[in-house]
Order: sequence, then structure tokens, then C-alpha cells
Amino acid sequence: MSVATADSALAAPAVTDPGECTATLAIPTPSATDNCPGVTVAGVRSDGKAIADPYPAGNTLIIWTATDASGNTASCEQKVVVYDFELPQITCPANLTATTEPSECFGYVSLTTPTATDNCPGVTVIGKRSDGQAIGEPFPTGTTTVTWQATDASGNTAECEQTVKVGDEDPPYIACPKDITAETDTGTCLATIDPGKATAHDACSPAVTLTASRSDGEELTAPFPVGVTFITWTAADMGGNVSTCKQRITVFDVEYPAITCPLSKSDCLKGINGNTVDVGQATATDNCPGVTVAGVRDDGKALTDLYPAGKTTITWTATDASGNKLTCEQWVIITGAKIKGVKFYDANNNGMQDEGEGGINGFKIVLTGTDSAGNNISETQYTANDGSKDGAYCFIDLPFGSYSVKEIMPSSSWKATVAESFNITIDDCNLAIVRNFGNVCLGSGNAKTIGFWQSNNGQKTMNNMPGEMAGTLSYLSGLNLRTASGNHFDPANFNTYRNWLKAADASNMAYMLSAQMAAMELNLRAEFVDAGALVNAPGTNSADTAGLATIGNLLTEANTELGLHGLAMSDASWRDYQEALMKAIDNANNNRNFVCDGPGSFSSPY
Repeated sequence: MSVATADSALAAPAVTDPGECTATLAIPTPSATDNCPGVTVAGVRSDGKAIADPYPAGNTLIIWTATDASGNTASCEQKVVVYDFELPQITCPANLTATTEPSECFGYVSLTTPTATDNCPGVTVIGKRSDGQAIGEPFPTGTTTVTWQATDASGNTAECEQTVKVGDEDPPYIACPKDITAETDTGTCLATIDPGKATAHDACSPAVTLTASRSDGEELTAPFPVGVTFITWTAADMGGNVSTCKQRITVFDVEYPAITCPLSKSDCLKGINGNTVDVGQATATDNCPGVTVAGVRDDGKALTDLYPAGKTTITWTATDASGNKLTCEQWVIITGAKIKGVKFYDANNNGMQDEGEGGINGFKIVLTGTDSAGNNISETQYTANDGSKDGAYCFIDLPFGSYSVKEIMPSSSWKATVAESFNITIDDCNLAIVRNFGNVCLGSGNAKTIGFWQSNNGQKTMNNMPGEMAGTLSYLSGLNLRTASGNHFDPANFNTYRNWLKAADASNMAYMLSAQMAAMELNLRAEFVDAGALVNAPGTNSADTAGLATIGNLLTEANTELGLHGLAMSDASWRDYQEALMKAIDNANNNRNFVCDGPGSFSSPY
């Protein structure tokens, strides 16, 4: 018995049905022959399925068996081949972007394996990177393509592409040069400076572009101005990332300005309040613009105010924009005239300060006047030691004008031996006028009064004079003594003389003058008084310009006058003259008008 399969019917390969992993096939039953009728044929598939079921991709073996009526069998094999030509389906994940790790030129990216489907089970997916690196390695900057490939069990493949873009967002490293502090070049307001150069590098870019810009807009190589200039250094990598740093350039102007003061001024004092002076203006130059000039007076007043006598210093200061200062000084010298002198004790009454005649301190000297501007001036000084002599006074810095200088007596006991005041007009500031004031003070001598010469003590004194009483009375008889009636008086004895003294009155001024003259003559003979002693005798002919006369001259003058006019009643024209003589001798007899040997004491100031 034999079995023949219909393999020839499957000569064209079978392929899976679309979307399926099997193929629906019509497999014909093989033919069988036998010597006896009644043979049957049955097939068994290697996958155990029915002959009519779809056939899976791959090889399926069918064993056909022919069985005759006697149970005899014969078999043959039929191979059914089904090909899977259907490509798998793959879908890539979305494209990815990432950034580099800090200070690195790569980024870490976590990839998701795409899903793939196929009509048959057993599809696999693998990925390949365009840079040849393993899928799990970090990705470099730029775009890397990942090609995902799905392969089914039949070796059919499908691909998709996913891009991974790693951006370089890490800026380059930059380091500025050190900050620079400098001073301006001599004579200029700029400093020539080499600022150096920043350094820069980047993790990813082999080349970094470095640029610089100044805050003043000038070229980097240009000189730098006073103050602070910033240089902004910029580093840019190939990915467009930028880093900057700033360098500070500080330029100080330490150069002092140059200043020129106006010429000093000098002038004569025109008014007590001072002079108007155009002092001018200092000038200044500096290496930088913005220098200012200001003047300050040492008395704190405005430059346009009046300038007083003496030296006023103006300090001119030039200040540049950086605070550097330089000064110069200008003087304004206003000179006034001077009136000075000495108050001295004129012991010899000659109007001059002789050797041994010292100055008197504490004496009041008053200056009054009107300056050329019409201002009234009044100044008082008290004489004092000026470092070299006593009794000095000095009025200084007197402006042009008319003045009177006068000494003021502390009491009536003082007498001037020169003029008590003087007037002067000042029209030259170089004047140094010297005027001295001489004085004497009046006080007691050692004379005895008329009352003494009437007393027993007076009689005793007369007895002890040269020639005793007779000689003394004889001396008095030789004088031009007068009685109340104007007749010559001849004292015969002491009692007559005493009665004549007691009865003396001023009805006949010649009688009273005679009594005072007789008493002073006795004072001379008794040597109580010296004939050269000075007394104050105003209104007498013997008096000098200061009103002083010696006792001797006064007695001579009185005796002469009494010889001329023995009667001086109230209507006599010479009565006043005789009265002046009488008062001078009377004050001397009472020790009221003698010129003291030295200055008396007085309280000062007064």
C-alpha cells in the first residue's frame, strides 16, 4: 500500500494572515492505493491541532496514515511552512532635552524603552546611540540620535528615532584682574594704566570669547579719569552662555593746585572804623578742572568789610575737585599815626624831663577828636611803665583827623609845668608825635603862720635870729611894710610888731599883703623856708607859665609892689594884683602851695 501527499500544492510559501501569527490553509488529503478496497487516510499535525485549523508561523509536520480494510497501514509526512513577513510596530518616546551637569560637558538622561507590537509574540527592542555610546551613558552636549529597533521572532525589524538634546547652560568661569588704585599722571587729570586681562575657561567650549567694556565708554587702552571706572569683563562660550566680572579702577588726584595771592596792600588809616580796600582775587590752576578759590580774613569778617588798623591776614585757599588744598597769604596793613609821651615829675619846673625826674604812673590822659570820616573819637589812658620807662602813654593807630590830647589832674594839689593839652591835625600815617606832660604836686613846706609870729614862740624865735630881736626888727623896718592907712610901718619893738600883725585886715590890701610878707621874711630868716622853694603863685609877675614862683622872687615882687602902692582899697586898680601876691604868700605861710620834692600819692584810675 502507498500514500502520496499533495506537497506540490504548497510550493508557494504560505504567509501569515494580516495581523495574525497564523495562516488559514486548505490542506488536501493525500491519496492512498491498496490492493484491496476500503483504504482510509487520516492526518495528525505536530501541534496537535486539527488539520483544518490555521497553521502557525513556522513549520508544522502532518503525518498522514493510510489504513486498509485489513488494518494494514502506511504513513507519509507532509511539512507545512508558514512564513511571517509582517513587520513589527514600534513607537518612540518623545524627544528629550537636558542640561549639562555643573562644570561638566555632559548631562544625565534617563531613557524609556519604547513599546513595540507584532502579529507574533516574541518581539524585542534595542536602542543604538548615534555617538556609539551605551544607552545608559551620559549624553554629550548637542543632539544625539537614539535609533530604537524592534525585531520579531521571524527577524522582521522596524525602527524609530528619538533625539536627546543636551544644552550647555553652564556659564564659563571668568576671573577679573585685581582692582587697581593709581594716581593721576603729573600735570594731567588722567592716569595711564594697564588693567591687565581677565582669564576664562569653559568645561565644554574649547574656545571662550573674552571682551571688555569700560563704564565711561572709552577704549580699554585709553587713560583713566579721576574717580572710579569699572571694567566689565565678559566671557562667552560656544553655547552662548555668558559670565561677567567687574574690575574697579580707582584714580586719585593727589596733585595740589597752584595758587597765586594778590599783592599785599598797605594804606594810611582814614577812619577810626577802618579803610575800604580792594584786595583783589587770588588765582589758581590745577591738573583737573573744578578748582575753587576762597579768601578768609583772620578777624573773621567779610573781605569787603572795612579793614582796621594793623595787619589783617587773608588766607586764600585753592581747593580742587578732589579736596586737595593749597594756601597763600595776603596782608592788608593799615597804618595809623601815633601820639606818645611821658608824664614826669618836673621837680625843677623847667618843662623838660631832666635826669632824675621820673615818670608818674596812673595819670589820666584823654584823647578826643574827629577823624576824616566825621566819626567822633574818644580814648582814655593811664600812664604806666611801657617796659622801658614809667609814666608812658601812647595812642596808636590814629586815623587822619583833628585831635586834642589833655592830661586830667587827679586833684587840685597837682600843677602842670607845661601845657595841659595840645591840639594836632594828623594827615600822615607815619607821624609819631611825642608830647610830654610835666607836673608838680603842691603840699606843705615848713613855714610858720602869722599866728606863730605873734606868739611867744615866735618872739623866742626872733630873739634867736641873727642880730637878735633888734636886728630882726631892723630888717623888717627896711621893708615896704604898710599900715591900715597906707603909711610905712616901722616896728619899734616886738609888742608893736605883734599888735600890727594882729590888726592886719584886707580893707587895705597893702596892709594884709605886708603882714603875710613880713611873716614869710621871718620864715626865711629862721631858715624854716628856703628862698628858692617853689610855690604856686598864679596871677603874680614872678610866676612862670606854670604859675610857679620861688619864695625869694615872690617876696621881692611883693616888696616892690608895696613900695609903689601903699594903699590898695577896693577901688584901686592894683588891688587884684596885690591880692594875688597876698594869697600866694598866705598859702605858703599856711603850707598849702609848696612844690613837693617828689610826686605825691593819689588813687588811680580816677
